[in-house]
Amino acid sequence: MMAFYGEQFVDEIKEANNIVDVVSDYVSLKRTGTSYKGLCPFHKEKTPSFSVSADKQVFHCFGCGVGGDVIGFIRRVENVDFQEAIEILADRAKIELPQDDENIDIERVRLKERLFSINTEAAKYFNANLYDSKEALEYLEKRHLDKTTVTRFGIGFAKGNGNDLKKHLISLGFTDEDLVLSGLIIKNDNGAYVDRFRSRLMFPIFDIKDRVIAFGGRVLDNSLPKYMNSPETPIYSKSKNIFALNFARKSKVTRLLMVEGYMDVISLHKNGIPCAVASLGTALTESQARMLKKYANEIIIGYDSDGAGQAATERGLQILSNIGCNVKILRIPDAKDPDEYINKNGPERFNKLLDNAITLVEYKLDKLKTEVNIGTTEGKIDYLNKMAGVISKIDNSIEREVYIKKISSEIGIGVEAIYGEINKRIFGTNLKPSKLKFETKEKSTIEESGKDIPENVYNAEKMAIFLLCQNDAHIFELMKKNIDYKKFKVNLYKDLAEILYKYYNENSKRNIIDLFENQDQINLITGIMQDEYDFGNNIEKAVIDLSNTLKKNQLEEEKNEILKKLKDREDTYAVKELEDRLSEIITEIHLISSERRK
Repeated sequence: MMAFYGEQFVDEIKEANNIVDVVSDYVSLKRTGTSYKGLCPFHKEKTPSFSVSADKQVFHCFGCGVGGDVIGFIRRVENVDFQEAIEILADRAKIELPQDDENIDIERVRLKERLFSINTEAAKYFNANLYDSKEALEYLEKRHLDKTTVTRFGIGFAKGNGNDLKKHLISLGFTDEDLVLSGLIIKNDNGAYVDRFRSRLMFPIFDIKDRVIAFGGRVLDNSLPKYMNSPETPIYSKSKNIFALNFARKSKVTRLLMVEGYMDVISLHKNGIPCAVASLGTALTESQARMLKKYANEIIIGYDSDGAGQAATERGLQILSNIGCNVKILRIPDAKDPDEYINKNGPERFNKLLDNAITLVEYKLDKLKTEVNIGTTEGKIDYLNKMAGVISKIDNSIEREVYIKKISSEIGIGVEAIYGEINKRIFGTNLKPSKLKFETKEKSTIEESGKDIPENVYNAEKMAIFLLCQNDAHIFELMKKNIDYKKFKVNLYKDLAEILYKYYNENSKRNIIDLFENQDQINLITGIMQDEYDFGNNIEKAVIDLSNTLKKNQLEEEKNEILKKLKDREDTYAVKELEDRLSEIITEIHLISSERRK
């Protein structure tokens, strides 16, 4: 059952969550005029095109075109549905969800609470078992984990009897059905309920609020599978959570280190590296990448040096880079993983590795060197061609020059030759940089659906939508009196105007953004709402000017149609009638032009 929160409650959630504050949790915003700007969290960019309006409580990216209100932002950035977005914002504002609305899925909320309780009790049970398992304690000692670390991460042990945990949880009053939903208990082929995790070292997985949402289990022998994780449940999605992020964010770190496994993370934390986190038995996802970006300015990937680790590194780099993260790569010498290195060399040397983590460009260039033999002429040419593709994508010309000089020195190829190859990719093979001087000429028409629309008309209709978005009944009455939206040339604006006119005519009190359900319309309207126009104190004159612009264009179109008909027709009566109308149109156009000059 989907929850349908009342309009009043949704408005309360919006009022309690200022969009600038909410977006600032994910994006570094800087005030510019009446709005705030930052790098878009939804696409990769170097120049900020993401704008947030405190006055209108909307966001819009002028790069990728997405927009919406605070709920729409949370839905997109957290990859959740409307109900989950409401719950996130309610929790943020310390607002209790309504419990007496028949439309609200109370059972869903209560089920989640039961599952959190089940996991908490299971974690306590596993941790208590740990100290009865000689094998588990010996393993932890071998991995250099002390009791403080074991307690902090809640490490435990699942017995191998088959249904010990199930019996314990049933004794606490939980039902078989809820235990199955938690993922801790499964129904076997005989129909009996048994423990999912048996004879495994257990790692509780916490969400960002320190709630136990799932578990990971590791065998202590050579049996398979080596690792087993909780399945997806109503409170756990492995693609949307990150192991130990709850601990890392409390340490106020400015960078996060992404490693492969639970033991890597725990070992690093134990040795004074609190920025370590890990994905949950899966390749890094976009949702996880956005979570990382939310809590740190810099993301360092420190996966294992084996083939699988390197493949995961490249996938992670691409995802993090695409959403605009400052991403670096940890090079771990003489060790297969971070755990081995830090136990050999200590935290001080490990921190130096973090400080010297290489950039994405350096990683790509180093990888190219392993793929070609730069000791040969053919190898150098191959490297130069591939390298040029990497360097040409760097936007900053100073950064580009630094790499070019470094490469020139390393492989013995002149700077001019390297610039030549890179410029081919930036400017095209037949164009030199000096030729790339464009004259910026204002367009006179804009094409839509195969028809050319004069730009002044396009802008006037857009401005009309902007005025309608002011939620001002007086402005609407002026618009209604002077402008017929049904004659709009831009179909998108005509559709928006129809919805807005209906809103005013019904005397509704809703937020403007809530009128639109189509995401394309939301994207368009939030962009228009972010525009800035200076009407002074004379809105009435502004509306009349818009009306005159649109009316003049309509008259010009009619005039051109008449001229075409006069050229083609020979009927004397029809010609006389057309000429009379043409005279009227010319007079009307002259009057409008005179009015605008006043």
